[in-house]
Amino acid sequence: MSQGTPVNLVRVWNPWGQGEWKGDWSDKSPFWQTVSPEAREMCLSVADDGEFWMTQEDFCRFYSDLDICCLCPDFLDGTSSYHWKTSFYDGRWVAGTTAGGCMNHLESFWTNPQYRVTVEKLFSECSAKQGENSMLVSLMQKPDKRNRRLVQNLHIGFSIFKLTKEISNILTQSSGTV
Repeated sequence: MSQGTPVNLVRVWNPWGQGEWKGDWSDKSPFWQTVSPEAREMCLSVADDGEFWMTQEDFCRFYSDLDICCLCPDFLDGTSSYHWKTSFYDGRWVAGTTAGGCMNHLESFWTNPQYRVTVEKLFSECSAKQGENSMLVSLMQKPDKRNRRLVQNLHIGFSIFKLTKEISNILTQSSGTV
């Protein structure tokens, strides 16, 4: 409530951790003075931490896509005893060596960077809502910081394959390792 009027705000997190919204309801916006001290204490973090608030209208005006990363956001309030496990894999596509292209080019597709991930069974109430196993995959282009403004984003994609025990055994027998 801002001066007795409801305001629809969206909480946004920039995963890069730097760079935030500077408009209405941003960290240093005077609009925060129009809400109760309790609401301000609960919601506002004045830091360049990548987290910020904006009105629903501004969010719809400046963003065209929304990805829901977790169907059961129990972890947001900090009371859940189960949390996401994260793994980061850095790789690169290099023309002529690791840039195998898409699956239309089967003779070179296998040369693309590959990562094996094990998804463990969920142990929370969310497992009933999400299914037994859930995984969020994000593929980002991280240009060289020195040339960030000069680099053009490329068309990229990824494929996810389920590796069954049978296929894993065949691969292990044929190559000695997987």
